Amino acid sequence: MQQQRLDRGKQLQPLQPLIRLGAIYFLFVISIHAQNPTTTFGGPGGDPYSVNCGNDKIMVGLQIKTGSHFAVGYQINMARPICVSVDAGGDWVGTPAATSSYAGTDSGTLSSVTCPTNQAVTGFGGYAGLYVDGISLACSSMRELGTVANDQAYFGNLLGFHDFEGMKGIFSCVPGMPANGISGHAHDWLDKFGLTCHTPTTPSPTVDSITTTTNTLVGGNPVQGTVFLNAPAPSGGLRVGISNQVDVADAAFIPSNPTTPDPLNVPATTKTVSFGFNTLPVPHVVTVKLNPGPGSASHFVSKTITILPPSLTSVSLSPSVTSPGGSETGTITLNGNAPVGGVAANLTSSFSSVATVPPSVSVSPGTNSATFPITVASTNESGCSVISASGLFTPQGGTSIRQSLLTVKGPLNSAFKLGANNISASGATGTIFLEQANREPGTITLVSSNPSLLGVPSTIPVPASTQSLNFAITVQSRPPSGISCAAITVTDPHGNKNSMVFLIDTSLRRVE
Repeated sequence: MQQQRLDRGKQLQPLQPLIRLGAIYFLFVISIHAQNPTTTFGGPGGDPYSVNCGNDKIMVGLQIKTGSHFAVGYQINMARPICVSVDAGGDWVGTPAATSSYAGTDSGTLSSVTCPTNQAVTGFGGYAGLYVDGISLACSSMRELGTVANDQAYFGNLLGFHDFEGMKGIFSCVPGMPANGISGHAHDWLDKFGLTCHTPTTPSPTVDSITTTTNTLVGGNPVQGTVFLNAPAPSGGLRVGISNQVDVADAAFIPSNPTTPDPLNVPATTKTVSFGFNTLPVPHVVTVKLNPGPGSASHFVSKTITILPPSLTSVSLSPSVTSPGGSETGTITLNGNAPVGGVAANLTSSFSSVATVPPSVSVSPGTNSATFPITVASTNESGCSVISASGLFTPQGGTSIRQSLLTVKGPLNSAFKLGANNISASGATGTIFLEQANREPGTITLVSSNPSLLGVPSTIPVPASTQSLNFAITVQSRPPSGISCAAITVTDPHGNKNSMVFLIDTSLRRVE
């Protein structure tokens, strides 16, 4: 290879004055900022060049042109850096572009290579003897404030050609510093090549992300959040504001100054700051976007919070077990305060013959509960009823109805006792124990207050001198949702009555 190359200083000497005049254009681009050159490779010929990206950019690739020359073969005719700006966090800003200035002669076949996104050139290797034959770039990930990570690796294909002397390099920038341009010697082609390295000037830090402890909350509750910068705040800290974006119709449901503190101040040398965002009770779902600033034109940051209206958490009874004609109070509870105008829940009683409730109950603005009366029938018998509340907002996957069991306990007759054994999801075995055995045969009558769910035989024969009997209690079906109940009333041959109350949901339980 070297035998094919001639000493260009001797071979082309008559042409040099004209060629050098044409070369003035690419030689003037010399950065006025401090540069840290790498080791160069190549030969001693040519004129010095330095083509840099500028003080606020980094080198992220290389563009070359190659051609064939008489007596010396294929060479790199021209080279120029590909550059891009970066933000304080190290992300590229804009699209990488080659400099208008170049080293060498602008002729030949064009090719280029660019580092992966958000990386910078930090080293090179390749093939060179008296002239530069081929160049490979090494790239590293950008970090904060124009520095690079320690993860350098060759990237992309060889630019140019191989020679017989073997690959040289890697020749690297100072650790932590990206390349800012190229330097060396060139004339008709590249004689010598190296990198100039420089930490670019970066803009002030901007908001990189924002998080909150929850994305969904019930109105009237605060949410905590954190703002993250893309680089440490400078001396004196950095002020961060958070604006909120909401539909005009919902503006009244957002406090006038929801963010605390406002503005935020990120202390010097740190990257995070915490904040609180206050909400008001809302009558419907309200979506608000939190937009922190200062932001970046290439990286818009926003956080969406969904504010929910209150929903039912429970309906409770006091007391839950009462006597016929007793006084009863129900209470509904919400998971948040009612908004302006209040909210109303619908009420039902599964057995109005046992207990009745008003059709609805209202929760006043700014409160999260309300009471309602329950009128218990004045019968002289045991019974049950499921008191249900519904009609308020139900979050996705939530339960729209809240229920509670009211048990009415009638007078206990001492003529016989009732029991239930072997209780399972499908039923139970009822027991009757007579205080005195019948002298003559008789019949016991049984009635279920909810026969479609819980069935019993209508009668049981009682042989003479019998004191204990069993009967089957069978779960006929289950409530489609929530709970239900049934009272089993037993009447002996002499007209004496006693009852048992069962709760029915996914299982069967005796409650009284």
